[in-house]
Amino acid sequence: VLDLHQNRLSSLPDDIGELATLQVLNLENNKLTSLPEAVSRLQALQTLNCRENRLTDVHSAIGNMKSLRTLDLSKNRVSVLPKQLCRIKTLESLLVDVKQMVYPPAASGEEYTPPSHHLLPVLDAGTRSEVTPPQTDKHLLIQQEYDKSLQ
Repeated sequence: VLDLHQNRLSSLPDDIGELATLQVLNLENNKLTSLPEAVSRLQALQTLNCRENRLTDVHSAIGNMKSLRTLDLSKNRVSVLPKQLCRIKTLESLLVDVKQMVYPPAASGEEYTPPSHHLLPVLDAGTRSEVTPPQTDKHLLIQQEYDKSLQ
C-alpha cells in the first residue's frame, strides 16, 4: 500500500512503475494533472484512487493493468474514458463524474464478461483454470440475469 493522499503532489515520477508488488495506490486530494504511463506497469495493483485531483484524461495504457479492481476518477476533469479501459477484465468498481463524461462509442468491439469470470493472479496461486459458470439451469439463469444487469 502506498498512501500519498493530501500531499499537494503535481506529478509522479516514472519510477512509480517499478513497484511491482504494489496493490493499493491512494493519490486522493492532490494536484495531479496527469498520471505517468508507468502506472500501467503496476500489474499487481488492485485499487487506484485518483479522486479529487486535476486529471483531464486517462492514458490508454491503463488497459494493460491485469489486476485492477477499483478505479476512482471522481472529482477530476476527466470527460473521456479510453476505449482500452474495457480490457481490464477484473474491474469491479469505476467511479467517475457522470454529468461531465462523454461516453465512448456504444460499439466498443469488446464482449462483456463479468469480473467474477477472471481470477486475479494473486488469488489464483497454484491453479490456472478459469472460473466456470454454474452448471445447473437455475444458477445459469440467475448468473445470466446478473450479467445482463451489469451490462
